[in-house]
Amino acid sequence: MGENILSKSEGIQAKRFKEGKEFEKEGEKDKEEKRIKKKIKNILMDRYDYNCFGYFKNGNLTFLHRTGDKDYIPEEFINSDLFKLIDNGNLLEFPVSFGFEIRINEDGLLWAIFYLIGQEHTFFDSSQLNIPNSVGSIEFTIDDEETWIKWVEVKDNYRGKGIAKYLLLLSLNYGKKMFPSMNKVTLDDSSENSAAGTMTDEERSNVLQKNIYYKLDFQYIDIEDGPEMEGDVDVISANEKSFIESKRKRKVDFDEMDQPQSKKRKRRGGGRKRTKKKVKRKKKKSKRSKRSKRSKRSKRK
Repeated sequence: MGENILSKSEGIQAKRFKEGKEFEKEGEKDKEEKRIKKKIKNILMDRYDYNCFGYFKNGNLTFLHRTGDKDYIPEEFINSDLFKLIDNGNLLEFPVSFGFEIRINEDGLLWAIFYLIGQEHTFFDSSQLNIPNSVGSIEFTIDDEETWIKWVEVKDNYRGKGIAKYLLLLSLNYGKKMFPSMNKVTLDDSSENSAAGTMTDEERSNVLQKNIYYKLDFQYIDIEDGPEMEGDVDVISANEKSFIESKRKRKVDFDEMDQPQSKKRKRRGGGRKRTKKKVKRKKKKSKRSKRSKRSKRSKRK
């Protein structure tokens, strides 16, 4: 009887082991399929048929190069509240311009680079020459199903100002305008605050609180194994409103600090000016006048 129990337990363990191995194989198969898809996208992008290059500065859209009649930059995108942060000076303390390079192949796959650059810089005819002078940049591909973020970069002097978050939201805003049915975004988290890999729950919790992608509602596909993250475009894009409001408020606060203060001191206790009541004061009579009056009275008597 003991042998039967042992054989049963061994059989259950063997079955679980087999199922675990099959699960691992399925996971490896999914990863391999994703790698192949990425390679195919890269190969297809080398065979683009339409491309454009240009910038948006001081309310004007300029194409330095353009092929075909594609609507590379839709008006709906330029007129969005998110994009207008560039043109109305709410994004940074100094005016910036928006640079872009876009390629589209026959299958409709779109590749793009967006970057922000100070308006004092002259635009060259190549993104590779402009990006070194930029504040930040992002590269991504889009099709009718998903957006794949290749990389996001912000120069050290401009970190902590929401530029990376803005570029991510802007690329998804653009992707939704070009492909309305697209609703998935993926990226590899290679940031300093990546929570992927082996670490304690406390360490991971602390890192996630600082992770820009996680705060935008990206989720790790397998947090212990790799850097791949994915998210729902509509859910992530819901962060646009709060981001725009925070930038507008920051601009108002900055403008108030920048205004010269008047030399006049402000009155305390409200704005009403206190008026002193004029009180008629009776002049004090001198001692001599009092004595003279007394002497006159005594003489009369």
